[in-house]
Amino acid sequence: MQLFNIIKPDMVNDKEALKYYFNIIKNDFKLEIKDIYSVSDWPNLSKKIYELDIESSSLSQNEIITKREQILTTIMGYHIRYHNTMGAVIFYECDNDSHRKELLKKMYLLKKNIRKKYVNDSDKYYIRIIDKDKIDFRDSIIDIDINNIFCKIKIYKSYEELLDEEYNMAFFNHIHCPDWNNSNVDLEMKVLSDSGIINSKSRIRKLL
Repeated sequence: MQLFNIIKPDMVNDKEALKYYFNIIKNDFKLEIKDIYSVSDWPNLSKKIYELDIESSSLSQNEIITKREQILTTIMGYHIRYHNTMGAVIFYECDNDSHRKELLKKMYLLKKNIRKKYVNDSDKYYIRIIDKDKIDFRDSIIDIDINNIFCKIKIYKSYEELLDEEYNMAFFNHIHCPDWNNSNVDLEMKVLSDSGIINSKSRIRKLL
């Protein structure tokens, strides 16, 4: 049985965060890496993963619309800021379903700690999507062609806020792993498989 973490492009560039992550994985979780695959297009892969979360949620229609708009803002942030930077998927082996759930709980906390240590004090990127009113957020974000979207960006220090309703903040959160209480783990694995990432050409030896 497998589980995975996705190292987003911003964390690929953050060597200190990577060192911290791999140290915890090896010394605290006692896990050995099974495979690492490069992700050449994290923005489009993330559309599929986060739409899966939306579709399985109990959000109201208005909440779904708001959530899709927020997600698209972050996707555009990665598309613009990390256009030429790969991400990576790291696979680990676990003994059984109970072991996987235990590891997912630990990885959830690790994800939170990484964001606290390496993300919270970084610059904030606020994005305004031009002609946003032409996007129908009642429909899946998977079908949105991000290459046809134009944006304006404003960058602020971590302690500053932008009070402008036309701008939303893009969240560069370093790492994705399925939530331990989320039943989407196997569905997300299928998204990765269907995306064509898991093949010999995409396999890489290490990130550090």
